[in-house]
Amino acid sequence: AGVLSAVVAAEASQSAGDYAVPDPTRVGSPRVRREGWDARQASAFAALRAEGRAGRASVSLLAADAERGLGGTVASGALVGARQWDRLARLAATASRPASWGRLDAALAATRMRLRYASPFPATRPGALDETGRTQTLALDVQATADRLVRGWTVVGLAAVAEGRADHPSLAGGARSRSLGAGLSAVGRVGRVTLFPALRADAYAPDGGARRVALSPQAGVNVALTEALRLRASAGHAFRMPTLNDRFWTPGGNPGLRPESGWTADAGAAWARGALHAEATAFWTRTRDLIVWAPGPGGVWSPENVARARSLGLDATASAARLAGPLLLDGGAALSLLDARDVGTGFRLRYTPRWTARAWAGVARGALRLDVGARAIGARPTTASGSQPLPASLVLDAQLRARRRTRAGVLGVGLSLDNLLDARTESVRSYPMPPRHARLRLTLDSR
Repeated sequence: AGVLSAVVAAEASQSAGDYAVPDPTRVGSPRVRREGWDARQASAFAALRAEGRAGRASVSLLAADAERGLGGTVASGALVGARQWDRLARLAATASRPASWGRLDAALAATRMRLRYASPFPATRPGALDETGRTQTLALDVQATADRLVRGWTVVGLAAVAEGRADHPSLAGGARSRSLGAGLSAVGRVGRVTLFPALRADAYAPDGGARRVALSPQAGVNVALTEALRLRASAGHAFRMPTLNDRFWTPGGNPGLRPESGWTADAGAAWARGALHAEATAFWTRTRDLIVWAPGPGGVWSPENVARARSLGLDATASAARLAGPLLLDGGAALSLLDARDVGTGFRLRYTPRWTARAWAGVARGALRLDVGARAIGARPTTASGSQPLPASLVLDAQLRARRRTRAGVLGVGLSLDNLLDARTESVRSYPMPPRHARLRLTLDSR
C-alpha cells in the first residue's frame, strides 16, 4: 500500500517418528518400532517494510516453538528416553539511507532462546535431570558503501558489536561473551579483471577465557576470459571463537576450548551459455585447533580441538534446461570430493566422507511439475582412528507439485515420496533416518 509492504507467514509440522528399524542388539537384527521419537514444530513470521525517497526501513519478528522426544533404545524393554522443548523469538530492524557518496545501512537484531531438557523422560529414578537454559543475544551492524568516490571501485566499511548471555542452573552467575569488529573491503574492475581485497579485525572478550584480537585478511580475483568462461581464485585467513553452546552446552560443553584459526585458498572456473551451466572449484584449508563435536562415553557429544587439520577437495556442478514443445525439461548433477584429516594422526576426521554426489531431473507443463532426485554419500569413519565407518548410501526422492490461482491466492499441492528405495541410512551412528514414506503439503500464497 503505497510505500508500505507487509508479509505474514506461519508453518506447523508434526511427526510420530515411530518407524521400524533393525535392532542390532538382538539375534537376526529384527525390525522393531521406535518409541518416544515424536516431534512437533510451529513458527510464525511477520515483517513490515517502508520505502521512500529518504531511504527504506524494515522490522520483522520470528517466533518458533518446538518439542521433540529422544527415545531410548528399542531393546530396553521399558522406554527410558529424554525430551527437549525449544522456544525462540527474534526481533530484527534494518534501515538504509542514500548519500551523495553511496549508501549507509544499519541492522539491529535481538534474539531470545529458551531450552528445557529432561532426561530420563518420564522421570523413572531419583535425581532425574530437568533443567532449563536461556540465551540472549544482541547484535548491531553498521555498513557504509561508497561507490562514487573512486571510478570503477566500490568500497565498503563495516562496524559490528555483539553481546551474548547464557543462563543455566549449571552456570553460577551465567556466562557472557562480547565482541567488536571492524572491516574494510572493496570491489574493483580493471578491464576483464575484478579484484576483491578485504581486511577484518575482531576483538573478543569471553567470560572465563582470554581476550583475543584477530585479523582476517582476504583477497580474491575474477577474470572473464570470454563471455561464457570465467576463472576465479581467492585466499585468506579465518578465525572463529568458540560459541556459548560450544563452551557451556549441558551436557557436553567444553569451557576449555581454544579458538580455531587457519588459512584457506580456492580456485575454480565457471562456464555458462544459455541454459547450460558448469562450475568446478578446488579448495584447500589448514586449520589450527579446529573445533569439532564428537561422541564420548555414554553417547554424550562434546566439542574438542583438533590441533592441526587439513582439508583438500573439489566441488563440481553442471545443469541444463530445454524446452520441448509444451514441456520444460531440466536437470543436473553435483560431485564433491574431500580429504579431511587430522594432521597429527593422519586419520580422516569423523563423519567426513571422501565423496558425495547428487543428481536431479524435472519436467514441467504449465502449473504441473515432477521432480526426481538422488543423493549419495560415501563411507564415513565414526572414530578418531578412522575405523567403524558408516557404509555408503543412496537415497532416491520424487515430488509432484501443482499450483492453481484462486480468489484467495495461489493454492499449491505437493506430494513427496521420500527414500523410494527404502534404503537404511544413519545420519550418525545409532540415529537411523526414516524409511520410505510420503508427505502431502498444502500451501496458500495470498499475494
